[in-house]
Amino acid sequence: LSDYTPAMLEVAQSRLDAGEANGVPVELAVVDGQDIPYEDGSFDIITMSYGIRNMPERERALSEMYRVLKPGGALCVLEFSTPPNPLMRLGYNLYLRWGKIVTGDASGFVYLAKSIKAFPDQKGFTRMLKNAGFSRVEYTNVTFGVAAVHIAYKE
Repeated sequence: LSDYTPAMLEVAQSRLDAGEANGVPVELAVVDGQDIPYEDGSFDIITMSYGIRNMPERERALSEMYRVLKPGGALCVLEFSTPPNPLMRLGYNLYLRWGKIVTGDASGFVYLAKSIKAFPDQKGFTRMLKNAGFSRVEYTNVTFGVAAVHIAYKE
């Protein structure tokens, strides 16, 4: 399990210490996803949740993930996205604009909203994955398209 932020790994460690890994061995490492310190073809699968939109060099990060995957390996990314339904999209955009009032965390919410708006929609992210070399790229909308699970394979 890796993260760029040591504090997030501290949270993970506390959960592991509480037994949440159910006996499965887990290693923790601070890793910059834009410069992954592992050999080519090291992993069968890479998963990421709500992380790629925060990377300044997304294309570089995707290329790095492609590099460290074994042939036949899969990348699975859960990320905020764009609801395809116009009414849902309107409501979501209103929430992103005014949610800072609801959450009471203006600075954190403003960052979240900006990062979501700056991230490509489902088709745009699919193109990014293909440009990084991935094939068989597919996505499934979740929560009415507010987020999407993208799966891409290295052939």
